[in-house]
Amino acid sequence: MLDGFAIEEAAKVLILMDLVRCPKRRAGKLCGPIVRTFYSHLGRLIYADAQAWHPTTIAELRTYVDNA
Repeated sequence: MLDGFAIEEAAKVLILMDLVRCPKRRAGKLCGPIVRTFYSHLGRLIYADAQAWHPTTIAELRTYVDNA
């Protein structure tokens, strides 16, 4: 149980890092979806799992997320 909690908390850091790295011109548009992922248990777990995937395209990443 603590392992899952630790993974979710680590995913929060990764999500916030992506929000900070987002270009200013796109930040307003992407802020909402990124923050929703921050508060979603499933979103955080998928986000943490995605760090180990090695997609070469966005389409491939979307396929991985859909399968997860």
